[in-house]
Amino acid sequence: MPEWLPWFALGLTILLEAPLYMLLLRDDDVPMWEGLTIGIAMNCITHPLAWRAIQSWHMPWLGVELAVVMVEMSILRLVFGLIWGRSLWIAGVINAITALIGLLIPWEAL
Repeated sequence: MPEWLPWFALGLTILLEAPLYMLLLRDDDVPMWEGLTIGIAMNCITHPLAWRAIQSWHMPWLGVELAVVMVEMSILRLVFGLIWGRSLWIAGVINAITALIGLLIPWEAL
């Protein structure tokens, strides 16, 4: 695996997820810059751990994705005081979108 690949994956994830957090949190009266910032920050925390869990520790992809959703849901609840259901919906939808996109990328060919 190329050395740059985890960084590429992180950048792509931030590029996709941060604007989605910004848009979906807008309905909860979260300023757009805060939604964008939390989207970037959460990915800088969860993505490297998820990558390591899958690549080095050989944990199952779906389990890791579910763990990421739980962590990001908890951060949304803690930072913005959203109810658990709303936090789960936002984190779940956004991570499902990027997970599906990730499945379409031929990572082995990069």
